[in-house]
Amino acid sequence: QYFDKVASKSFEEVAKDPELMQFVNSSGKTLFATNCAPCHQAGGQGKVKFSPNLTDDHWQYGGAYENIQTTIIAGRNGMMPSFKAILNDEELTQVSNYVLSLSGEPHNADAAKLGDAIFHGDKAGCYACHGADAKGNPAIGSANLTDKIWLWPDVLGAKTPEAKLTEVKTLIYGGMNKGVMPV
Repeated sequence: QYFDKVASKSFEEVAKDPELMQFVNSSGKTLFATNCAPCHQAGGQGKVKFSPNLTDDHWQYGGAYENIQTTIIAGRNGMMPSFKAILNDEELTQVSNYVLSLSGEPHNADAAKLGDAIFHGDKAGCYACHGADAKGNPAIGSANLTDKIWLWPDVLGAKTPEAKLTEVKTLIYGGMNKGVMPV
């Protein structure tokens, strides 16, 4: 009967009802442990290069109840095209330095300046998905490159500036088509 009550109300109505919220939190915890924790970990912290952290303030596709429900019901298939056929090694290094600069990571400032032009230019066109401000686009799930939250390249786990650059460069070079959230 509680599932029917929850299903018949808006997210806002459920949130205002203490009895329904107690049910949602209790049953949600069990459902999460069974269905979500295998990827997102028991505490929801996720795993870099595998699944998003659900405990931070970043939601790849938006954090409104409706966006989260869509992700759970329909799944997601995140991807980024490979730029190995578009950018040469020097350009990959430059745009990778620019990406690192956006979140205050160690980078080569001269290379980042050239990478800015590549990011915002027609050759790579990174801005088309990530936005001119590089803050991402929740409608298509493109990453915010300015928030110090790294899911696919393990920038925070890399110990040296060179390793951080390699993480970003490898992702841009090879692209990514493994961000699948199953239905």
